[in-house]
Amino acid sequence: MTKYRSIKLVWLLLLAGVAVQANEDLTCPSYIAVSQKATTPPPGWDVTSQSNDAMLHNVSGVNFYDGPPSELVRLTPSAEKTVGNRSSATWKLYKKRNSGQGFWIECTYTYTHVVLSKRMPDSIKECSTYFEKYPTPRIKYEYAFDRMECK
Repeated sequence: MTKYRSIKLVWLLLLAGVAVQANEDLTCPSYIAVSQKATTPPPGWDVTSQSNDAMLHNVSGVNFYDGPPSELVRLTPSAEKTVGNRSSATWKLYKKRNSGQGFWIECTYTYTHVVLSKRMPDSIKECSTYFEKYPTPRIKYEYAFDRMECK
């Protein structure tokens, strides 16, 4: 292998590492720890906790926004597909308002109102989410978050 090809290979590996790192930074954390406490207990009631530890909540969904989620400009998927017990949705992220605030991702979690959000890198042009359907005793079925892929 020539010196030029070696340098080219090193640059390609570095660029691939940057792309992987960007996607890893964008992935919703698998779970978050949330602690609860009663803010105003009813008169005559004592408040105790069953555990001193924070409860872990698994990621349950992903939303995409044009600008910060507080502005409420939530995007709808460009395409959705269900095959068997798997469902997917894809967002094309190329039409921005002229706000200069970019696209944002919001991660939701099971059994809590706490969400995580952050601005997405401008290099991301498309994101897809994948869910798996499973039966539950309470309702006919639910979808469990499987993964997210962005490029």
